[in-house]
Amino acid sequence: MSILIVEDSPQQGKLLQHILKRGGFADSVFVESPGAAFDYLGLNDPSRHTDIDLILMDLLMPEMDGIAACRLIKAKEHLNTIPVIMVTSASDLDSLESAFEAGAMDYIIKPVNRGELLARVRSVLKLKQQEEALRKSEARYRAVVEDQTELICRFAPDGTLTFINEAYCRYFGKEREELIGRLFMPSIPDEDRCRIQLQITLLCPENPVVFGEHRLIQPDDEIRWLQRSDRAIFDDQGRVVEYQSVGRDITERKRAEEALHQAYEELERRVEERTAQLQEKTQHLEEVNTALKILLRQREVDKEELEEAVLSNVKTLLAPYIEKMKNSRLSTTQATYLDIVESHLNEITSPFIKRLSQEFLGLSPMEIRVADLVREGRTTKDIAELLSRSEATILFHRDNIRNKLGLKLKKVNLRSYLQSFR
Repeated sequence: MSILIVEDSPQQGKLLQHILKRGGFADSVFVESPGAAFDYLGLNDPSRHTDIDLILMDLLMPEMDGIAACRLIKAKEHLNTIPVIMVTSASDLDSLESAFEAGAMDYIIKPVNRGELLARVRSVLKLKQQEEALRKSEARYRAVVEDQTELICRFAPDGTLTFINEAYCRYFGKEREELIGRLFMPSIPDEDRCRIQLQITLLCPENPVVFGEHRLIQPDDEIRWLQRSDRAIFDDQGRVVEYQSVGRDITERKRAEEALHQAYEELERRVEERTAQLQEKTQHLEEVNTALKILLRQREVDKEELEEAVLSNVKTLLAPYIEKMKNSRLSTTQATYLDIVESHLNEITSPFIKRLSQEFLGLSPMEIRVADLVREGRTTKDIAELLSRSEATILFHRDNIRNKLGLKLKKVNLRSYLQSFR
């Protein structure tokens, strides 16, 4: 530690040097006037570095008193952190108040007591070290805060700003001097402002932090969004002494969210439109399908009716005469032609016979022919004549048909039952 002694008495100056050296402070410099001290310190040369850690200043000197010298030193930014201890006689106690106002940190009474001097020197140097550590810590903290892109500020309970970082100044286009010590409330919509104020008033030692988002109206009426956290700082009695707010601009995020929301709504609208179109097409296809089913069903009905008509005409108009011709005297050639005609007619009338034989595979060919004629409404006598069989034979076949169709002992008309096969 380097100590500067400013004393107009060489004897007193050397005594102070001797005491300090024996107390462990060997690095000391002695000058006999404030002017010499100013030269050594570089009072008017801020670029000049000084290694002085403490000044022992005599209060009464002929050229300039210690109070004036102390005031000049403390007025210089590059020297104002050097502590000053006044060295004075008992008769100068009334001037100590002025010395403290000038920036002195302590005093020692002449004649100097060795123990008291060393104690005060050690105390002041220790306090200086603590202040320097605190200044370095504050400088590091300020550097961190100033480098942040977030908007950081502190304000008193009445809203007066006590601290703002550079990002805060840039964001609002203000100089630090325009804001510190003044009330400053950005242009916030009333709805958002009331919500923020309510949240801040609810802060307490148990819940000292609140987070939120709000809109901000720029001077050009552009709406931007801020996300912020507000922390209340309390004293030992739980009273709010200050608030700290940290905010960041989230406008781009909000715009992206809004664009995403609009895109989602547009997608929903398109999906609904497409769904409606598909439903309309589905309904149309269902209607077309229904119409086709009706047409196909009618086609089957028409087909069956045509088949029935052909079958009926053949059986009614042709079959009796074919049977009679077969029973007449025909030549071999004529009989062959007649068989061919009968075969072709059977092919024409086969649809009904095929359906009946598929449903009831147990019926014989003769029973199928009898069933066909019964279905047409032919009587037993008519069928016997058409098939050249006796009526007893036809009755026998009719009875077999009822048995095979499960109609035995049932009061079911055979013709009506056979007409149900279409």
